Amino acid sequence: MQNEKVWILSDRNSKTLTHILIRNYFLQDLQTDIRIYDKLNTKSELENFDFFMDDQIVYFSFEDSLMAEYTIKKCKELGIKYLDVYQVVYKFLGSIFSKISSGGDISKIVRDSLESNPVAFALNNDDGSNPKSIVESDIVILGISRTSKTPLSIYMSNIGYRVTNIPLVPEIEIPKELFMIDPSKIFALVMDPKRLVEVRKQRIHSLGIPHDSDYADIERINKELAYCNLVVERLNCISIDMTHMSIEEASDIIKNSIDKRKG
Repeated sequence: MQNEKVWILSDRNSKTLTHILIRNYFLQDLQTDIRIYDKLNTKSELENFDFFMDDQIVYFSFEDSLMAEYTIKKCKELGIKYLDVYQVVYKFLGSIFSKISSGGDISKIVRDSLESNPVAFALNNDDGSNPKSIVESDIVILGISRTSKTPLSIYMSNIGYRVTNIPLVPEIEIPKELFMIDPSKIFALVMDPKRLVEVRKQRIHSLGIPHDSDYADIERINKELAYCNLVVERLNCISIDMTHMSIEEASDIIKNSIDKRKG
């Protein structure tokens, strides 16, 4: 997630959520490309808003459900990654208040809820930061750089799955924990190499990486994809081509696979 282009949309009553996002997540991960639009208070203002079509993810928080529905519709039409922060927080707090009303220690309820929250789990186990979480996961997403591992992980955590994502690098051995779980839980993301060249060139430009880096070199990308295919064979897991696929479509493939496994 680090340094991804992020747009944060909110109304005047949801600005607090915006500040929480920036202070507690984006800044600590050295986020450098954040655009905040926190004065979208009516649906008509939102309809006049210019949704940018590029490698970005839109986080939005609107009290008005019609504004949220419009944002989701617009993002889907343009193929933009998104997350409804308001609904995530609303569901999370609703769950906590329901447990508190049933009795028990409030501090323990909040602590346990935070530890078991799927979105928090995904963020804490992003980009291979904690391989031990693999055995606790409902889903493990693998992939080389810029194949949409993080956005897909966050999207699936928002619908209740505990997700870990692991980067694949030819020079680094995959975590041993991957061999300890059911391979039907593992999904590897791939992409057409020419498309990856384009995506990584945009990444190089946004991060200021030296242009002589092999990050967007077609030979390097083919090497990484070959390594990914080898990992898929070793783990006997499912591969998903993200070249022309939205996050929602990839999510449906994974959910259908899980449902089929459960019978």
